[in-house]
Amino acid sequence: MKCGESMPLLDNYLLDNYLIDGAVGLSIPDTVSAGDVIVVGSFSSSSTQSTAFTKVKEIKVNKTGTFRVRFEMSSGAYGAEGVIYKNGIIVGTNRVISGSITQSFFEDISFVKDDLVQIYVKRTDPSVGSVTVRNFTVSISLPDNNLIGSVIL
Repeated sequence: MKCGESMPLLDNYLLDNYLIDGAVGLSIPDTVSAGDVIVVGSFSSSSTQSTAFTKVKEIKVNKTGTFRVRFEMSSGAYGAEGVIYKNGIIVGTNRVISGSITQSFFEDISFVKDDLVQIYVKRTDPSVGSVTVRNFTVSISLPDNNLIGSVIL
């Protein structure tokens, strides 16, 4: 990268067995475990006014294993519910919110390569309001974080 050039954005970036620092660097194993290293994310906001569960976010995983799935949900001053699905089937805990505070949720869920990780939400107030999801990420634990570097000071 040349001086003055900006770094590429990683929004909606898919990690599929890439190496860091070339052939002798760190590779992501074929089977992964849940952790806090984000490998794919959809950070923009998606909303619905539906009172029936509606898909608002979807990510396809390129590995098999257990992933940490995170998302933020808000609904203004109204009630809402959200849940994690896998390939159109509920696999997560139904999350219920009310009030004007954005709340964050995460769960560790097992997937196989090419599964779809989805967020479905609905508003619970039948007359008004909407529900918004943002910062939807899938993350893993790296096999040995010391291969990347360590904090000195």
